[in-house]
Amino acid sequence: QARNLYAYMYAHPGKKLNFIGNEIASFREFDEKKEIDWFLLEYPKHRAFAKFFSDLNHIYLKYPALYQYDYTCGKGFQWINADNAKQSVFSFVREDDSQYIVCIMNCKPESYPQYDVKVPQNGVYKEILNTEDALYGGCNMCNKKPLHSIADGKQGVFSSHITIQLAPWATIYFEYNQHWIKVFQRVENVGNSVNIISDRKKQEYVYNDLLTQKIYIDEAKTEKGKKEYSSYIVKNNMYYQISGV
Repeated sequence: QARNLYAYMYAHPGKKLNFIGNEIASFREFDEKKEIDWFLLEYPKHRAFAKFFSDLNHIYLKYPALYQYDYTCGKGFQWINADNAKQSVFSFVREDDSQYIVCIMNCKPESYPQYDVKVPQNGVYKEILNTEDALYGGCNMCNKKPLHSIADGKQGVFSSHITIQLAPWATIYFEYNQHWIKVFQRVENVGNSVNIISDRKKQEYVYNDLLTQKIYIDEAKTEKGKKEYSSYIVKNNMYYQISGV
């Protein structure tokens, strides 16, 4: 429940207050005459909670939608469902000028293998935080794969939904991505090519958190002026090429 409430605080508008020692789930009140109980990190549950708190802080810094319009009336926050008193599941959207973060909070010890959540735009939604992830000592009822929204046949905002797995006492953040990327996979020996000049305009290496390695990305413009991205990945002696517009 502590993970649930902290994730809610970080997603809700307003600045965050964390009393010293809370990040390791300390049992006792802080005493300025004593050191923090760092020995608690020898226990798996406290290490898991510290991992959760670290990841929560990194997510907050990474996504400006969680803080950019904290104090701008009518901007940056919108309820999706504030009235589900029967199930005690609440949801809202945080946003900035280019991004949506959908937040769902389950306030009961009940799980929902299939729970529908309205979303602000049609597209792909990727889980970026789940307080019940096994990494944090949770039950690991997560949404590991990106979810594609389903149109409800209506017009306007919240005219689509995603179907999620929702664990007891879980708070989940989803990142919205409008674009679909088709992935083609083949297996071949890894080798080197020489004397090849790419027609791409921009090339760079970026670190991918999921693969835990740097991947090569290049960029070009199509005839209609859209940007095309391609990535070439070598992982476990397998070669992958990914492209999208």
